[in-house]
Amino acid sequence: GTISVAAVRELSLRCGDDLWRLNHELDKLLAYATGRKVDQPDVEELVLAPELTDMFALTDAVGHQRRAVALRLLEQELSAGTHPLAIVSQLTNHVATLRAVQRHAGELAPPAIAERLKLHPFVVKKAAEQSRRFAPEMLASWHHRLVDIDATLKQSPLDAATLLDVLIAGG
Repeated sequence: GTISVAAVRELSLRCGDDLWRLNHELDKLLAYATGRKVDQPDVEELVLAPELTDMFALTDAVGHQRRAVALRLLEQELSAGTHPLAIVSQLTNHVATLRAVQRHAGELAPPAIAERLKLHPFVVKKAAEQSRRFAPEMLASWHHRLVDIDATLKQSPLDAATLLDVLIAGG
């Protein structure tokens, strides 16, 4: 298929440097155009403009066990084109940080935890506050489930939104 220069510019503005999304959107546009040149109005109609996302708001909502907020932010991230594996990776890192801080919280002060884990003191302060909301077993379960979701998304066509919704909603 072919695409006009104006359409390329608009597509670039809407996808940024997300090559996965760019590829997906280009496939969609070419299928829609069925043999004709893809033009700027096609891009404007079919490709969502980028939304401002805040992955840290999502991890914060998960850490504070605000499930409804976390589910809304998850949907916002996916709608904005954030790759599901990026979301899984961010959540896995956050849960791993919560677990590590929780393990050291009984024996060390937050500045010592930050130094030992090589994390910023602000991150440790937030993680210490959030980790108190979870039993160690729950954080371990979340971590294992996130690793499983990561593997599942890499090996099968299962829907990422559903897998993450079930994780967040189910606790």
